[in-house]
Amino acid sequence: MRKHFSTIFIVAFILLFSGVIQADFIVTRYFASYGGYVYINGQPAPTGTIIDAYDPSGTHCGQGVTSSDSTFKYF
Repeated sequence: MRKHFSTIFIVAFILLFSGVIQADFIVTRYFASYGGYVYINGQPAPTGTIIDAYDPSGTHCGQGVTSSDSTFKYF
């Protein structure tokens, strides 16, 4: 009985939190990768500047962070 209860608890936990995790983004077969140099007011962006990508409907599609040379890698 105890093993059965543990199994039910684990399955319920996974089902409960899998919806929370999947709510952050929608996986599709389409993708794009971006990278490049970042400037703010003509100056190189500081290390650690967060770059967010959104689609036209406002859905958050990705995030990148600038490195020491003011670049961000593909995200």
